[in-house]
Amino acid sequence: MMLHQGPLPPAELLAEYERVLPGAAERVFTMAETEQSARHEHMRETRTFRRRGQGFAFVVMLGALLVAGIAVVLGNAVEAKWIITAALGSAAVVALTSGRPPKDEKEKSNRS
Repeated sequence: MMLHQGPLPPAELLAEYERVLPGAAERVFTMAETEQSARHEHMRETRTFRRRGQGFAFVVMLGALLVAGIAVVLGNAVEAKWIITAALGSAAVVALTSGRPPKDEKEKSNRS
């Protein structure tokens, strides 16, 4: 039994694959390159998704503060406090949980 880590097997194993099935080593390299490209694309999409989410959250927070400000001007200070508390509480929950991977990713990493 042989064990290795990483996208490519050791050179000796690649040479053996090539001996048994000509062109196999090239197929292994192509597979590794395709996987890497897919991972990079996923990272770009995730970064774009997070930026959009942050922009949306910023707009929502500004809207909440605007509504709270209007409530204060109209003499509804108690309602304004509740609006601000809800907005800041939501932002705090997101900030505290955003660095954690989803549960299914935790389970995958525990299995490997």
